[in-house]
Amino acid sequence: TSQLGIEFKQGHNAIMSFEFINKQIYLPVTFQNRETIYVVVDTGASGSVLYEDVAQKAGLKSNDYIVIGGLGRRLNLGTFLDSAITWDLSGLSLKQMCVAVVALPNHAKLPGKHVGGVLGMDILKNFVIRVDYANRKIEFIEPNSFSEDSTRAYVPMEFKDFMPVIEATVISDNGASVVGKFSVDTGAVVGLQLDGGFLKAHSHLAVRRVGKADMYGLGGQFKLTTGMCRGLKIGKWNFSDLPFYSKETANASSVTGPAGLLGNDLLDKFDLIFDFPGKKLFLKSNEKSSP
Repeated sequence: TSQLGIEFKQGHNAIMSFEFINKQIYLPVTFQNRETIYVVVDTGASGSVLYEDVAQKAGLKSNDYIVIGGLGRRLNLGTFLDSAITWDLSGLSLKQMCVAVVALPNHAKLPGKHVGGVLGMDILKNFVIRVDYANRKIEFIEPNSFSEDSTRAYVPMEFKDFMPVIEATVISDNGASVVGKFSVDTGAVVGLQLDGGFLKAHSHLAVRRVGKADMYGLGGQFKLTTGMCRGLKIGKWNFSDLPFYSKETANASSVTGPAGLLGNDLLDKFDLIFDFPGKKLFLKSNEKSSP
């Protein structure tokens, strides 16, 4: 496999605007110095993805297989092991990329936008990444040039498989609380997802199940139970009366953290810094946060 080439256009960081559509982060990318496509920034995907129509138009062919993990299930996908693959972002060039290829799912289509792929953890882990949801800005920072901001609180971060994981406390209607480890997933539209196995293991938690919902991810469509929990605590932040989704079956829960995941409907209340090399997640409230 070719080694990823990272080139900042100026200095040791690149700040760019993103569009936040349907609770997902879309970045414009120039692919192969040809056309602009939009890619989803997804810390819940183990690898980066190029949709099939973009690959075919560029005349690229897959030559191997890898396993990509994402919300829903793991997938065996054709891959390009081709040093000619380049994505140019504003202020940052990614070269010699290895990307998986999958057909564009219907749920990923956007009117007026050419959605071309997913930027996953195989790329993201090489940076310190700031996501400023309120101002729709994302910053890619060279790790050696990153200086911690003492005004920001942080929680320790580890990795389960490929996904960043932090601790949070679930508080139920009867006042019971359990600390769990949650995947931090910028590709998930929901705020809180509780794993079915976690709820069974902590049956003393009184959570209200409300109904059913369809959810979509890199692994396709799957069923979730919807409900409400009394609260969630992340570091010093407390959230009350929080909707949650739950995967009840084992085969629907392949790559989330032991307790579940935290997605964009919750993460967008913060200005986040993912220090992947330092294994810290820095959080700062924006106007949507509580407190």
